[in-house]
Amino acid sequence: METLTHILNGFAVCLQPINLWYTFLGCFLGTIIGVLPGIGPSATIALLIPITYGMNPTSALIMMCGIFYGARYGGSTTAILINTPGEASSVMTTLDGYAMAKNGRAGAALAISAIASFIAGTLGVVGLTLFALPLTAVTLLVVSLEVPRSYDELMNVMRGFVAFAICFAVLVSIWHEHFVFFRRYGLHDGPIVWLNAALLFVVLFYVYPLKFLFTLVINQVLLRLPSPEGSPTTPGQVRELFVVYGSGVIAVFAVLALLYAYALKRRGQLDLDRIELFDTRASLTRNLLAAGVGVVSIAIALTVPDRMIGLAGYAYFLFAPVFALHGSMSGSRRRRLPAREAAERTPHADPLPARGEKEEA
Repeated sequence: METLTHILNGFAVCLQPINLWYTFLGCFLGTIIGVLPGIGPSATIALLIPITYGMNPTSALIMMCGIFYGARYGGSTTAILINTPGEASSVMTTLDGYAMAKNGRAGAALAISAIASFIAGTLGVVGLTLFALPLTAVTLLVVSLEVPRSYDELMNVMRGFVAFAICFAVLVSIWHEHFVFFRRYGLHDGPIVWLNAALLFVVLFYVYPLKFLFTLVINQVLLRLPSPEGSPTTPGQVRELFVVYGSGVIAVFAVLALLYAYALKRRGQLDLDRIELFDTRASLTRNLLAAGVGVVSIAIALTVPDRMIGLAGYAYFLFAPVFALHGSMSGSRRRRLPAREAAERTPHADPLPARGEKEEA
């Protein structure tokens, strides 16, 4: 609701007549200079900054935005008409735009470029407006958003580097699993887009308990520092913390498992051979086992007595033996696959004739 309020306030400012005039003027000037090859939006804004001196800051920013978008569009004009891109991002426009111009459809090419620029710019601004705030969750991995102003503040920041490193390692492992999936399969259809969106949402939400939990463990368990204000002090609060963290673990690895399950479902389209099918099933099983560790931690947190609540955290040490055992078993079976395939391809010799058949011959 707050985002919608800000958007409406922004429209109220931008739709003022003076700001509409500056928007038109910025787009017009940006388009003219963007047509000149080699200048580009950045240089265009740098050249036209002096004309904003003495202007209202809001109007000046609106005019700079108009100059930027106008220069972006202006670069496609020369790319279409004379096969010379006005800026680097207009290089691909020369492939289709100039060919249309040679066929007498230059006006259509310019119109398509303008409409596409408008749609892409609008979607980009809307996406930035809607997702800029959730994406700031990633900044929780940063130890501090302000420069320390004293020695004590600096030491507090330095104590957070261990938790930061652990959180970073966890997120890198999730990214690597995601990277390996797309290197293997290269799927980009609708279900994959939705699963990627779900994974992004879960990871952004998962950052909150991730950083909090590791900071709490490092500072209070390892460094024996005093508990900061707001830290969980009762067994009930600790249970809730482990449930939230375990839910994040389950959600992340469940989405990764769904990605591999979908790839397995599309094995015919992907033309996977036997080894690739085995790797897909092994990755699916590994992610399900990882999600199972989260289930075990939540089960422990909800069932054990208060004095044993720490076992819910130690449950995550199961990752090492579970992954090691699964990797060993999968690797052993995978090494036998080439020999099995070779044996299946080798033609079997005809069976020897029986003794009675030899005598008849």
